[in-house]
Amino acid sequence: MKTVVKSYKIRIYPDKSLQERLFENFGCNRFVFNQLLSNNKLIFEIAVNNPRINPNNYKPRINRVTLNNWLNEFKKKHFFLKNAESTSLQSICDIFKDSIIRFFNRQNNYPRFKSRKNPMQSIRLKNNNNSIQFENNKLRLPRLGFVKYRDNRKIRGYILSATIRFENGRWFAVLNCKNVPVEPLSKTGDKIGIDLGLRDLMTFSNGEKRKPITRLTKIESQISRVNQNL
Repeated sequence: MKTVVKSYKIRIYPDKSLQERLFENFGCNRFVFNQLLSNNKLIFEIAVNNPRINPNNYKPRINRVTLNNWLNEFKKKHFFLKNAESTSLQSICDIFKDSIIRFFNRQNNYPRFKSRKNPMQSIRLKNNNNSIQFENNKLRLPRLGFVKYRDNRKIRGYILSATIRFENGRWFAVLNCKNVPVEPLSKTGDKIGIDLGLRDLMTFSNGEKRKPITRLTKIESQISRVNQNL
């Protein structure tokens, strides 16, 4: 049977004490990311001002060893980082490295400093030694403890990581799992054409139609209002 990597987004309900600890971890992750960005900007400015370096062909040597050394220095200078979940700080280093690589490969813009005013905050926890698993209808998170969740689906495969998100007042856990079995659908041999339109979202060659998704229309209007406020 074929296996794939799949993500499950489930709703979680942390109590007040756990919420405070999560917000503290959000702050530690933002702090580390902003410190990494400050260091990288300083190195970039020094390199650009060096007459022997062509700024158009310059790419920083940002590797995992360098980021680990920076992270260790941050922990020595700022003791509050020792209270943060360690794998989340390692993950924020990986996220920073990937964003820098994508920028110099011209795949996205230069990363910006993270703000606590952002309505969406998140941390990524790694599953080391099965530290993330389900026990007694609760989800266990490394160093954070157990949290209630609600989801009727059966989480299959091995959990690689869990991203804890706070989105507009609600809490979610996104579980990234590997070795999730997939049962292939039986082939029917039928063929059909699909035409996308405005009045009808999809029109099939057999005459069947699909109406536009009204939920997306509501979301678009909400985005429009938020952009106006911004």
